[in-house]
Amino acid sequence: MVGNAYFRVPAMLARIFPDGLNFTVEELILEGERAAAAVRSEGRFDGDSLYSNDYAFFFNFVGAQISSVAEHFNPLRVSPALSERMRVALAD
Repeated sequence: MVGNAYFRVPAMLARIFPDGLNFTVEELILEGERAAAAVRSEGRFDGDSLYSNDYAFFFNFVGAQISSVAEHFNPLRVSPALSERMRVALAD
């Protein structure tokens, strides 16, 4: 995602997952001004379609502020229906 588009993701997820997309931190590693988190998500969209995925987040800090974040997930677990809902929601 480019620029400020990343900041629109929480509102987009709230529209697609009315009961929320729940994230669970499975593992957290901290080293100096860096952190890595293994995270799992789960939520329902379009009534009862279940979505879950596993993520790796990498953070860099400057003082107490996050200076950068990288998010990695398995795109093959995103169904075509969910992908289209996300594309339309981000275009709004």
